[in-house]
Amino acid sequence: MECATPLYTSASGARLKQLSDVLASAARTAYYGPWIERAGVAEPSRIAEIDSARQVLAQLPRSELTDILEDFERLRNPAGRRPEPRDLHYPLAPPPRIAVLAPGFRETRSVRLFPDNWSRKLRHFRPNSIAAPAGVLRALALSVREGRVDLKPLTHAVIVFTGIEHGVLRQTDRDLFWQVFQVPLFEQLRGLGGELLAEECEAHHGLHIRDEDCLLELEPMQSGFELVYTSLTSLEYPLVRLATGLAADLHDIPCGCGEHIPRLTGIRRLPRRKSCSMVAAAG
Repeated sequence: MECATPLYTSASGARLKQLSDVLASAARTAYYGPWIERAGVAEPSRIAEIDSARQVLAQLPRSELTDILEDFERLRNPAGRRPEPRDLHYPLAPPPRIAVLAPGFRETRSVRLFPDNWSRKLRHFRPNSIAAPAGVLRALALSVREGRVDLKPLTHAVIVFTGIEHGVLRQTDRDLFWQVFQVPLFEQLRGLGGELLAEECEAHHGLHIRDEDCLLELEPMQSGFELVYTSLTSLEYPLVRLATGLAADLHDIPCGCGEHIPRLTGIRRLPRRKSCSMVAAAG
């Protein structure tokens, strides 16, 4: 069976091994189990035989965000290991002192995490750059502008996380962040488990698709594509063909930064769909 949607990601070698692990974990969940079995890849021996991510994904339905949020525990594999803290992708080299206002990232000599109570802690850390979800960064910018937070001027960049949890970035946000921080802004589109789906480069003309953490499909719409992804890092709560509810336009011409990796532009939310449980549909 051919996959009807483009698979914009590497799908061989290590990626196939990661997909096999994800499917093995998903097969042990109440939510995905029936469909994994129907697709014929429920047994470890069959999963080990996978040689085409495109072929496997074509046999599985999309999982809708509304279904996921109704009963998130149906996604849980009790034996699945939790993901390791992920490295922060920083667009400039060398990385400066970076304050990350979110959990789930690996701390290094240059990266420190402040997932809460950051208003006071930032003053002592004196970061050169800040990375944060869009809503958190918006709150910080307004607090700095209104004089409620005393922040040393940044010198390098601001990284803003967008996506399923964090929403989309509006032009008014970009204007606010530039007025307050006066450093370049780089957007990173992230999945429900924090997976990096795409990131903005120095050319600032779209977000390059990334595949270290996921397999990304683009489902054609009347205008643009809907983003559907499979996490390669989440095994305790596997996410397989999750429809993000986000649409984007695709550009596959070379970027001004020199990369030939396709880029997403015009990322926007889609109207929320009604719940349609894929487990019930399997019956």
